[in-house]
Amino acid sequence: MQDFICFLDQWQTLLGAVAGGFFALGAALVVARDARRREESSAAMLIIGNLAEFRAAGENLRRLAAEQNIPEDEYSMWLSQHLIWKRPTLSSLFEASMIRVMPIHVTIAAHLSLLKTIYDNIETHTARLEHDFELLRQLDTKTLPRSSQEMESDARLIASGFQLAGRHASCAEVMLSKFVLGSFPAWHKIKSKFFPTTEEKQCSQLIKTGRI
Repeated sequence: MQDFICFLDQWQTLLGAVAGGFFALGAALVVARDARRREESSAAMLIIGNLAEFRAAGENLRRLAAEQNIPEDEYSMWLSQHLIWKRPTLSSLFEASMIRVMPIHVTIAAHLSLLKTIYDNIETHTARLEHDFELLRQLDTKTLPRSSQEMESDARLIASGFQLAGRHASCAEVMLSKFVLGSFPAWHKIKSKFFPTTEEKQCSQLIKTGRI
């Protein structure tokens, strides 16, 4: 009988230790999940701030072009000159924040990756045109440093890229608001998968075709 009581006591101690271990593990997982959520939310808020600036800049420039009645064949160069003067910039923390939220959803990852690629491409073409205009100013001449066709090509790529980047920014902004900062992110993911809105369908099509 004494042996049986000792056996029960040992098992009770062992079960208590196991239960305590599981409880500690569960608490650690909850803390880790909450910490991860806070990091994702902080990253998402920084990204959304950049995306909102990008989207607002595009809307303001389109409105300004309409007010000034800029002809369609002059719009690309007009837009490029405005972007040379002042254009939306991505935060130095944008890329790190982007990497932080990309695992949340594959579509968010696609929109942000494409936005960053297009933005870098715009910067390349904008830098070339900025150099051209600076040479014209310094030399005080009307002779173009490059052919007009080359400069127009850069301007068209800037204009089309800026429009495309703005659309990716809008899509990513909406998804981050729902899937990261929303009250029920899991529900939004399920709803987006099985009952996508018209805008979500358009954003998915944007990724597939690369065109607006």
